[in-house]
Amino acid sequence: MKSKIIYMVLVLATLWAAAAGRGEFAFFLLVFELLFAVCMAAGVWYVAGKLRVSAKTESSAVTRGEREKFILEIENSTVFPVGDIQIVMDVTGAGRIVRHSAADRKSRDSWQIFLEPVHCGFFRVSVTELRVFDYLGLFSAKIRVPSLARTIAVIPRIHPMDGETVQGFYGEEEDNENAARAGTDSQEIFDTRYYHQGDMLKNIHWKLSAKEDELLVKEFSMPAGRMVSVYLDTSNGTEEKTTPDQLDEFLDLAASLGNALVEKEQLFEYVWMEKGTKEALHFEVNGREAFYQALECIPGICQGISDNVLVPEHGGVRITMDGRIQRYFPEGEGRL
Repeated sequence: MKSKIIYMVLVLATLWAAAAGRGEFAFFLLVFELLFAVCMAAGVWYVAGKLRVSAKTESSAVTRGEREKFILEIENSTVFPVGDIQIVMDVTGAGRIVRHSAADRKSRDSWQIFLEPVHCGFFRVSVTELRVFDYLGLFSAKIRVPSLARTIAVIPRIHPMDGETVQGFYGEEEDNENAARAGTDSQEIFDTRYYHQGDMLKNIHWKLSAKEDELLVKEFSMPAGRMVSVYLDTSNGTEEKTTPDQLDEFLDLAASLGNALVEKEQLFEYVWMEKGTKEALHFEVNGREAFYQALECIPGICQGISDNVLVPEHGGVRITMDGRIQRYFPEGEGRL
């Protein structure tokens, strides 16, 4: 706005000088100033129509407290360099952010901003406006691009968990059996597959590997009825609203327990309720990859708690908002 006012004053002064008969120079200067303004406006409009912008993030999920990079790739196919591109974004928890970038002629440049989500949940970054300005800041034109928005799941932190906490989900006899059967030939072999980097050597089927001349890894079956249900109970028993910090601690505990179960090679499922849901949501975890997928889903709890109370369907483990891990058995049901 300041540049426009200064330029307008300059044009009016030149117009006054030309009208007052101060010489031909004033007249030619006035014509130049007007043509210059027209060229600047046309150039901005032309470049804005040729720019191509896309958005991306490094990953679809980030651990709470860690930094995530939001990247805009700007492609300028024209012969005119762009000195000022205004970027207006709406960021969850930070409100509206305005930044400026540039783009050289015939180039593909990238602009990035680092984001650091504080709480678990879904973190959304949306570019609401992109605008090109001329070098004097007199004229601008909006870059018309499709929706540039990305939603990132802010997953909880995983903390080391004492092995004793995981013990006792089954009976003592069954816990000992679970501890002994991992990596031994005493368990029923469900299938075999080719060796992948990171597989434990103790799980290699040496006899079949020798016959096939390829390393084969044993895949064990999980006996029926051995899946642990981890109920995420978000009811705090009071009328006070749950704070974001409380939800963070709650989800950290859920993630840490899940990680301990994965390390124990225990099949389990997360069960929870979200706002707008009438039935409990289930996510089965049968390995490390499924565990990380589950961590990207359970932050949906942060969007709001369902009005319906989560009633466990069968025995399992319940995590409460006060940080307790409880073994749960409905009335009339025995051990898992």
